[in-house]
Amino acid sequence: AEAYAAAADAAADRGLDLPEGMTGAGWATEITQTYPFHPALIRVLDKRLSTIPNFQRTRGALRLLARVIRRLWNERPDGVGLIHLHHVDLADKVISEELSSRLERPQFEPVIRADVASQPGSEPSHAERVDERMGSRYGRRLATAIYLYSLTRDVPGVPVAELYGAVLAPGDDPNLMQRALEGLEESCWYLHSDVRGYRFSTEASLVKLIQEAEREVSVTKARAHATKILANQFRDGVLKVRRAWENAKVPDNADDAWLVIFHWDDFGDARGVDPHGPIPAKVRELWERTAAGGKREYRNRLVILAPSRGTHDSMVRAVRTHLALEALSGNAETRAALGDDKWNDLKNRLEESKLLARIAVCNHVNVLYVPTASGLETVELDVVTQASVRPNQTDAIVERLEAMDKTLAAGDKPLDPGYVKAKLGALLTTSQPTMELVRAFARRTDLKMVFDRAQLVALVAAGVRNGVWEYQDPERGDEGWATKDRPTTAVRLAEDTYLHPVGSAPAPKEQLCPFCGTSHPGVGCPDTVDTPGGSGSSGGGVTVLVPTRFTGSGAAGKAFVDARTAAAEAGRAALRELVVEIDHVGEGAGTELARLHTIVPTGTLGVRLVYDVEASVSLSSDPSETALVRYHGSPTDYAPLREALKQLLAPRQATLRARIHAVFENPLQLSGEEVNQLAQRASDTGPTKCTITFVTEGET
Repeated sequence: AEAYAAAADAAADRGLDLPEGMTGAGWATEITQTYPFHPALIRVLDKRLSTIPNFQRTRGALRLLARVIRRLWNERPDGVGLIHLHHVDLADKVISEELSSRLERPQFEPVIRADVASQPGSEPSHAERVDERMGSRYGRRLATAIYLYSLTRDVPGVPVAELYGAVLAPGDDPNLMQRALEGLEESCWYLHSDVRGYRFSTEASLVKLIQEAEREVSVTKARAHATKILANQFRDGVLKVRRAWENAKVPDNADDAWLVIFHWDDFGDARGVDPHGPIPAKVRELWERTAAGGKREYRNRLVILAPSRGTHDSMVRAVRTHLALEALSGNAETRAALGDDKWNDLKNRLEESKLLARIAVCNHVNVLYVPTASGLETVELDVVTQASVRPNQTDAIVERLEAMDKTLAAGDKPLDPGYVKAKLGALLTTSQPTMELVRAFARRTDLKMVFDRAQLVALVAAGVRNGVWEYQDPERGDEGWATKDRPTTAVRLAEDTYLHPVGSAPAPKEQLCPFCGTSHPGVGCPDTVDTPGGSGSSGGGVTVLVPTRFTGSGAAGKAFVDARTAAAEAGRAALRELVVEIDHVGEGAGTELARLHTIVPTGTLGVRLVYDVEASVSLSSDPSETALVRYHGSPTDYAPLREALKQLLAPRQATLRARIHAVFENPLQLSGEEVNQLAQRASDTGPTKCTITFVTEGET
């Protein structure tokens, strides 16, 4: 008795949920009074089984206990301090009939065999399979106790604390006991749990329904759906995505950075690669050769993602479960057979399975090949969890590259021009187009992958200021030169602008002021005045900045990067206005509209924001039944319309044109953190297809 009391106190201290009566000195006293039987066994016989008319309270209990004691005496198992509920061996045909058929409950016999205890020579029960996986006996012990608690005319079932208390013995591991109960919940066909606790019944559980539905989903169908998940999970962003099973011809140019994804079917029966083995030939071939068979020049614009062997089956299982739940949730007969609680449980499981299927696909396709100074490096990606899975998993690839210090993106620390010149060696000892710098970063795998060309614009400008090289834009004549002594010219990356060795620039000519006829470098002409005419006015005066527009199209993340890069390459530094427009036809208009409105959050300080929405929604198959919505105004005034428009658009075909127009009171620096945050939101939650326009300061 003292050993049992000590075991209960220790288990409670470790967090095991137990009845109040099992902690403290009173528990040892109760055990002494019922010895050699566990108090829970006596309570079940006296308060549960005795309520069934066919169970003889005295003779039936004595007959049952006699057979239990005889088996224990013959088998003499180790460590039996008390006779528990789980010592009622339901594998014994006589005992199982005593507790099913003789109680006029023959339908419980299949429940016993499927979930609790099997007959010798037959398939193991689900509880026995749990024990096989865990290397313990907790599964069958718990299942036996739950079954006996389920035999009553009153409310069947046992609260979890009472269940643990009925099974707990000295030397038991509370953690393993809890894991075993979780295993039963995940595998038993007739086990149910609710506010009353755990119980067995003849009604099939969701587990059984799901397993039967899973058998209807072929492996081929599961793999096909997994392919769809893979395609949707990795989309264009900073990296453009090329799916090798759709089109393995990856362009060889310095413009775009590519993420190429291989399919598990590309690797035969292994369904993946060994992340610790040599690089597969087809991966290396793609990286080294173009589609035409020539040598790939721009290898530093290519990262490759492949599935890992050993994780394919777990992915298929997760996707099969999701498809099975989808089928059940769409089945009218299933809905009619399930009560509200089980139906809600099914819907919750469906939502969870959708996420788990995405996670399983990401964890299967998790071997990344990255260009480095020594060639392709194999990187095994971190395990994806519910907390870390992304709306666009391409972002996780970019983050891993950032962690490897492989990327040069907006907001990163600028490169040292002297370091870059030393790395490029002979290339910059002669005059070169500035685009050759772009190509050099695309060729050289020992350099960073450039995701923001504005960084290269800044690099060129810094090299001029530091006297590393000189810059020339021939279109601007003598004014197109930038040197250490006069570094003010705006840098443009192009085939017709050049980097020259230091000392190449001609001596500057003296420039005479067109207003006063004298030279006063760096100082405004005293004869000029501020006029509203600006540089386009015949009245002359101080020139004004002229807004210049730069546009990008496609997925919001890519469109934002393209517009930003174009602005930076033109020498622009500040963002004055941002316009994002969508033009959508078909289903999903509500989702695209919601995505549009995430890029610039309402209430952002220093921003004047205007919404424009024009939607034509088909209400039925009759073309005349159409709803038209037009809105122009502030987000505040739009708020009452938001939910109504969402409900209108959600299930219907629609034609949607919408835009947001943000005007910044204080222009944002293109390479600054605020613009980085806009870029991140565009990539994470922006529209799948849109046009983004930057309005920046102009040249003077």
